Amino acid sequence: MGNPAVPTTDSDSVHSVERIAVSLVSLTIHHSRNGKGIAMLTMSDRIRGARTSAGLSQSQLANETGVKRSAVAQWERKEGTHPSVEHLARIAVVTQVRFEWLATGRGCGKADGGELSAAAPNADYARNDLEGNILSLFRRLPPRKRQVAQSIIEMLGV
Repeated sequence: MGNPAVPTTDSDSVHSVERIAVSLVSLTIHHSRNGKGIAMLTMSDRIRGARTSAGLSQSQLANETGVKRSAVAQWERKEGTHPSVEHLARIAVVTQVRFEWLATGRGCGKADGGELSAAAPNADYARNDLEGNILSLFRRLPPRKRQVAQSIIEMLGV
């Protein structure tokens, strides 16, 4: 028997590297208190780390951002494509990380109190305080509860 900490196949090596990268990004998100973060992480690393830290699958993030799962997979590939600014902002909202950190790697990863940073305030999306409060509450819901909330709103006759 080999050492369980030592990968035995190429597949194990890939998964080990992915786990290490995700752990590093998660630590950056949760423990970056000095406002500097780790800028050397790639955007794909930051997107993957934000998604996994939020407990979302690629399919769930795709659903939340209005794209196919393959688009999320591309964003998370080292040599993959980058999301549009609109999609990047949506990823930041859904995963509750700061837009600046997600886009550039600068600043703290985790948004204060689960809210989006000043890069995309509620005022851009809500017409009044009531809508802003509802939107803020909605954004804090996990994906399945968001679907339930949407169904309830639709049943109310919107």
